[in-house]
Order: sequence, then C-alpha cells, then structure tokens
Amino acid sequence: MNKEEFYNHAHFVITALIAFTLPVCIHLTPPLIILLFINWIIEGNFSEKIFRLRYNRLFCPVISLYIFYFIGMFWTENKSSGWCDLQVKLSLLAFPLIFCSSKCFQSKHLEKILSAFIFGCVTGVVICLSSAICDFLISGEEHFTYMNFSLFLHPSYFSMYLNLAVIIIILKWLKFELMSEAKKIIYFS
Repeated sequence: MNKEEFYNHAHFVITALIAFTLPVCIHLTPPLIILLFINWIIEGNFSEKIFRLRYNRLFCPVISLYIFYFIGMFWTENKSSGWCDLQVKLSLLAFPLIFCSSKCFQSKHLEKILSAFIFGCVTGVVICLSSAICDFLISGEEHFTYMNFSLFLHPSYFSMYLNLAVIIIILKWLKFELMSEAKKIIYFS
C-alpha cells in the first residue's frame, strides 16, 4: 500500500467511524473530526486540493452559512458566546473543506459509510430500549419517552438521525432486487 492509498483508506475509515459515532457516542466524534483533519493535512497535495475546490460547485454554497455566522460576529454584543458558537459550528467549515477537496468516495465506500451510520442508529436504539426496559423492570419507572429515553443526544437530534437512517434504508429498498437474501432480512428487520 503506497502513501496515497494509505491516506485514502484512513479517510474512509475515519469517515465511517464518524458516521457510526454520531448517533451513539457523540463525545468520540470531535476527536475523530480532528483526526480526519490531521489526515487531510498530512496527506498534502494542496495544489490538487485547491484545484478541486475551485471547480467544485458545492463548496461555496455549503460554507456560506459558516461565513454568515462569522460576519455576524461583527454585530454581536456577546463576543465570547459568539466565538464559542463559531467554534461549535466549525464542522460547517471543516467538512466541506475536507470532502470537497478530497477524492470522491467510490460507491462501495459510500455504501459502507451509510451502513455504519445505520448501524450506529440501531446500536443507539438497542441501548436506549434496553436501558428503558431495565429501568421499568427494576424500579417501575417508565423511561420510554423524550429525555429519559435518549441517553446519548438531545431527543430532537436523535430522532433526526433515526429519520435519516430510515430514509437511507428506504432508498436501499428501492434497489432491493439487487441485494442478497441476508441483506434483505437485515434491512427488513
């Protein structure tokens, strides 16, 4: 494996790990994003990356939201809160920069990344349901709704991730006839 293949593989693996940790372990996501950024920097090829950015039609519209947040810093009265907010939203700048300047994933890699996200969502639901069932059986308390149910994230984020996972599964079902029997059973369940 040469250097370029190593960095591409690392890019894919870290991206799949980010997709998995988003719904189930959000505290691992920022270090993985930093690791993805470090891999992007160490990879080099900045002239090639700048060339990709210049001709990528998605880059400017996607980072414009972060630019608007940054411009808003000139009008805010609470600068410390504003800078903290910009730091939290830094992924709105980092992800487009990394993904728009890197080589595109092959479809098989994209499928695996989406599957990692679905697996993360399923893992999160199983853990939350198990916890709620255990709480009900041990103490009689019902933790099947809202904040009591969602252990890892705010319930609105968790539900958004679950809805996205359902949409991904539905899109996979549209290609249902191309799947093996084992995959059909897994996606159906």
